[in-house]
Amino acid sequence: MDMSDFGERAEEGRSRLLRMNMTVPISPLEPDAFPASDLGLRKAAGLHKAEGGGTPVSTAELETMSHAWRPWRGYAALALWTI
Repeated sequence: MDMSDFGERAEEGRSRLLRMNMTVPISPLEPDAFPASDLGLRKAAGLHKAEGGGTPVSTAELETMSHAWRPWRGYAALALWTI
């Protein structure tokens, strides 16, 4: 199997998804990508806030929370999606 053009093909596929607004930007190539506007992530983060009680946090609040997880925010997203 020739893997020499894998990165180029992956970037082409990612570009297509971005143009269609259908991206989940988490991959081994981008471990810090974090979709802070994802409702599932916002709900999961709300479950862990003492005053939140399960109410989804705002996109801006989740983006702020995620700064502590850099450079591995993509993996944090995967963990949050399991909640």
